[in-house]
Amino acid sequence: HRANLFLVHGSPDVRANLDLAFVTRASAVAVLSSAARSADESSEVPSEQVGLADRNALVASVELEDHLPAGSVHTVVELMHESNFRFVRHAGQRAGGPHDMDSYLWPAFAAGRVFSPAMLDTLMCQTFYNPDELELLTSLLQPEASALGGEVPPWKKLGAHLLQRELPRDFVGRPYEELFAWLALHNGDVALGLYRPSGTLTAPLPYVCTNPAKNTRLVTGDRIFVLSHVSGAHTPSP
Repeated sequence: HRANLFLVHGSPDVRANLDLAFVTRASAVAVLSSAARSADESSEVPSEQVGLADRNALVASVELEDHLPAGSVHTVVELMHESNFRFVRHAGQRAGGPHDMDSYLWPAFAAGRVFSPAMLDTLMCQTFYNPDELELLTSLLQPEASALGGEVPPWKKLGAHLLQRELPRDFVGRPYEELFAWLALHNGDVALGLYRPSGTLTAPLPYVCTNPAKNTRLVTGDRIFVLSHVSGAHTPSP
């Protein structure tokens, strides 16, 4: 290993290899696709090849789900083709579904459990029409670097960190607007949204809710996405 990076030889399809990597003790697991990416999956790649392109990552994700206790480890699966999002299942659900459903409507996507490099292409295209978005995205993803890769002058540093924090128990059952106001007034933080637990509004998986309605009732298990000048993950209680 080097700098706390350990390489374990094996296959994600073999449970003994997963145990050797202590996957059950992981804080999170990322499954990377070994598929080669095409420029345009809709017109250049036959549909049957699209379905098979991400097979290794999909098989690994199924093996992980069967091996790990439900909800114990957050798993993110990289898929080269967004149309394969529908094959990422969750406990109690059969894989597969309508071919014409938009990928961002799938529970696994809303839960932050699948990712495609095509999403970065979308962001880059948006910056062509809205150049200011590039500086904003760079500041969120890498606060200490400029959009061109150099250091940001001291007077331009936002000093903001994009964080996910636990909901203080005192806010359970209260409306979102009270949480937003308290974070802004007492911590100088800006709340961007919630990561809601499974079962909320009958959702089968946890899901991201950006800019919730001000009267949204907060529940136990909610987590907050915030922009904060403090990099810690703990939210002080009122």
